[in-house]
Amino acid sequence: MTEKVRGIDVPSDLRENILAGVKVSRPMRWSKRFKWAIAGAMILGATLGSLIWHNARSAHLAGWQNAALEVISSLVRNETSFDAQSGNPSELLTWLRTNQAPATKKLPNDLGKLSSVGCKTFSWNGTPVSVICFMRKNGELIHLVTINARATVDRTRRQETNLVQRGGWATATWREGDRVYMLALKGSRDQLRSYLL
Repeated sequence: MTEKVRGIDVPSDLRENILAGVKVSRPMRWSKRFKWAIAGAMILGATLGSLIWHNARSAHLAGWQNAALEVISSLVRNETSFDAQSGNPSELLTWLRTNQAPATKKLPNDLGKLSSVGCKTFSWNGTPVSVICFMRKNGELIHLVTINARATVDRTRRQETNLVQRGGWATATWREGDRVYMLALKGSRDQLRSYLL
């Protein structure tokens, strides 16, 4: 049998046909455009994923903010009483200043147009904190909390407003000069936005 195979002449174009078959069966190389498109899609996916993760994680409030929400909740449930009561916010601000409690120099936007209910002071880690409660037009309450800036953590160094939704509370925190403010209400962040500076 080997003699029969040796007897067959090798075709002259065998080499070219073999090489042509290699070219046809070679796997396609990815074009540079396709590689760039895949890289771009991966970067976009990573960016969107990190944004979704950042927005989905639960927001944390500082210790003084949690303490303020506890004081506000106890006021609303009538478990504690106001230090001073008045329907006039300027009277409450005067009372706070007279009693060396932190007080705002200017009330945020529409907050000054509301009637106040009362104010309360408390101490957080030895630092005075004040709360003024206002009656919104719908009968619900909104609360302005004030603390000295040096008593808070570094994340309140910026003057930008930080909106946080935590449980049923919507809070907005910002800094002006030597004071840090938190506006809080039971509801959504959208309800809170109209009261911001």
